[in-house]
Order: sequence, then C-alpha cells, then structure tokens
Amino acid sequence: MGGSPHRLRCRGTRLRGRAFVVPLFTAIQADAAPDRRARIVGGVNILNAAFIVFGVLATAVLQSRTIGVTEPVLLAALGVLNLGAAFYVRKSTMHGAA
Repeated sequence: MGGSPHRLRCRGTRLRGRAFVVPLFTAIQADAAPDRRARIVGGVNILNAAFIVFGVLATAVLQSRTIGVTEPVLLAALGVLNLGAAFYVRKSTMHGAA
C-alpha cells in the first residue's frame, strides 16, 4: 500500500469528502418528495457547480497581484467562513426541529 505522500493526502481528502457528501445527498433525497426528487438533486448539483466556479474566481481575484492575499490568510478566512456556515446550518437545523 505504498505511495507518495501526495497520493496519500489525495486519498485522504477523497475519503473525507465522500464521508461528507454521501450523508448529505442521502438527507436531501430523504427530505424530497418522490415526484420532485430528481429535480431537487439536479438543482443541488447545479448550485454546487456554481459555488465551485464562484470560489475559483474569487480565489483567483484575491490572489492576484492587485489584491495579493497570501495562501495562509486565504485558508484562515475559508476556515472562519466554514465555521460560520456550520453554526448557521446547526442553528437552522435545531430551529426547524423545535
């Protein structure tokens, strides 16, 4: 099971991503009405693609010579934004369950 450290990191990222995406799509499908399920999953895929494109463009602009945000600062900001999103989702989920 040998491999370069880069290959092992990629494998770990893939497994962690799968551990997030599979339960998320399961929850989306479970909450969707059967007659609308395909459209909802398609809409989620389109939104995911739009967020990926927006994220790539925002990263390119932030790291351009004009703005010049360094990678550590950018990664720290992404971490803070992820924590904010997690708290928002948790609050929304808890509020909906009450």
